[in-house]
Amino acid sequence: MSAALSLPAEEALDSLPRVATARATSSHDLDALLARAEPVLLKGAIDHWPALAAAAQSPGSLNAYLKERDGGAPVPVMEAPPSSGGRFGYAADPREFTFTKRARPLGETLERIAYARANPGAGYLAIQMLSLDTHMPAFVRDNPMPLVPGAARPKLWLGGPVKTQIHNDRDHNLACVIAGHRRFVLFPPEQVANLYIGPLDNPPPLSLVDPEAPDFAAFPRFREALRAARVAHLAPGDALLMPRYWWHHVTSRDPYSAMVNYWWGGSPAGRPTSGAEHAIENPAVGMDDVGAKASDEIGERTRKARVRNRRKVKMSWVNVGPWQSCHRHGQTVDLGAVKILPCRGVRV
Repeated sequence: MSAALSLPAEEALDSLPRVATARATSSHDLDALLARAEPVLLKGAIDHWPALAAAAQSPGSLNAYLKERDGGAPVPVMEAPPSSGGRFGYAADPREFTFTKRARPLGETLERIAYARANPGAGYLAIQMLSLDTHMPAFVRDNPMPLVPGAARPKLWLGGPVKTQIHNDRDHNLACVIAGHRRFVLFPPEQVANLYIGPLDNPPPLSLVDPEAPDFAAFPRFREALRAARVAHLAPGDALLMPRYWWHHVTSRDPYSAMVNYWWGGSPAGRPTSGAEHAIENPAVGMDDVGAKASDEIGERTRKARVRNRRKVKMSWVNVGPWQSCHRHGQTVDLGAVKILPCRGVRV
């Protein structure tokens, strides 16, 4: 990875170690892959989908396919100006974003996306997180995904060449590309302290670092995150399996792209959420709360650390799985290793 770090940022990301490739033909196969706790690329996972066949003809063919199944309800739309470069993330002030959200009719939005594709100065537009089971039940029926649990609700993401800033999910994620090519840059959950996550009171929490143009003077620990990172390049028909809490940056590399994803499994199958994990999944939990909820689980060492490291103020914690990080000071708490570290007040 050290050689890749010396390349220009975009080439460095493309040169990261690739995620492993595997095959899955049943939900049991997918469960076995999830047990590895590593991202996996599934080549040709949705080759049987009619939507993929429509997209292979042209963007207009996929748009027509979607319009035929449109239930008529407004769809969630995100827009960003040309100056954003298609980057959906924080603005100069991390209390604000580079994009706006609103709900508009599907047909109108698809036409605007087509217009933006032909007129680069028109800005960036994308449909994001459209619930297909309620908006297009016929799509769900005709394009099944037997690998995931039945309760996993499919979401549609469609738009131009946009980039979604580094973030993570509290659920497992299967991302299936229908049109265009996408690059996922992935970071293990424990890299949270090196990703410089922004304010949690302005969700969703995102990294302050642009991985395609990183400012190492401002964010020096991001070099460590890159040393642990890997990349997945998805073509139409491919799917990426991401275990929960893996951080990822997503780039749509073509003027038109479409993807369907599934989230499920907020806590590991067959095991209730522990007190420590409850603290993790509630981001406004402070040091004392972590100690109180985890004390019965992680023993005398944790209780002693809690007393030694007691703080009078609450801190915000990033939702990252077995690890937590104070976004204010870049501190990491590793519950899996049974230790709570004091916040030393070092500014990020």
